[in-house]
Amino acid sequence: MAKKEYKLEWQRKKRREFKEKHGYSLCRYYDNQGLRDAVLKRDNYRCVECGMTAEEHLKKWGRPITIHHKNKNHKDNRLENMETLCLSCHGRKDISPHLIEPKVPRFKQEIIWLRAFGFSIEDIADYFNFSVAAVWKWLKRWEPEVEKMRLKVPEVMMRLEHKAVINNE
Repeated sequence: MAKKEYKLEWQRKKRREFKEKHGYSLCRYYDNQGLRDAVLKRDNYRCVECGMTAEEHLKKWGRPITIHHKNKNHKDNRLENMETLCLSCHGRKDISPHLIEPKVPRFKQEIIWLRAFGFSIEDIADYFNFSVAAVWKWLKRWEPEVEKMRLKVPEVMMRLEHKAVINNE
């Protein structure tokens, strides 16, 4: 084995050993300038949001609890910029605002019409590719509007039937 290949193999082995021992990669250790352990210790090895312990986290997700950069700048490794978070809380912190915005209200009028015309919540959810729970939640809020629309359905149906009769003549 050439000297260069031997060195690469040795480095890979050391990285693997480090990850197995500490639960996170060696390059992340260097990126945080070794502050990971200091942050964990300061935060009592718990998620600062929900209180999940590092041990509970490892048991639940099979990986170590995470360290979050508050200002999202991974080069800013000041201790006050870092906090311990579980995967769930970390995901909520990092999610983009446009992903949090509910999608169902964008289709409010169409959903109200479909429900007023007798479509099931499941059919509406399938049609728009939403979860049944999301459609149900919003329809609960819009119930008065759905009822108002239901009162208009016979009138609309008569207009449609009249139009069909005229078009078939």
